[in-house]
Amino acid sequence: MARIKFGGLIREARGSLGDFIFSSWKGSAYVRRKARWTRPATPAQAIRRIRFSGLVRHWQVMGDAERAQWNARAKRRRMSGYNLFIGEMMRKGGE
Repeated sequence: MARIKFGGLIREARGSLGDFIFSSWKGSAYVRRKARWTRPATPAQAIRRIRFSGLVRHWQVMGDAERAQWNARAKRRRMSGYNLFIGEMMRKGGE
């Protein structure tokens, strides 16, 4: 991945140009190649996708108090509560 420093006429770049994606994350600009994605159709992968989508739905309807607990735990790890929740629940194999 390349890092970009802007100055002069160009201050920011976002979006795609050919096979390259321009974006920023936490204030750092970067460019990367567009991913060539394949969708394996294995039974195990299908189960993981179903589990993942169920966890996303669970997060979306989760109460504010429970979401605040996940966010507080995640803050110590410098990540979002959403990412911590999805990661832990996927590893546990539950919803």
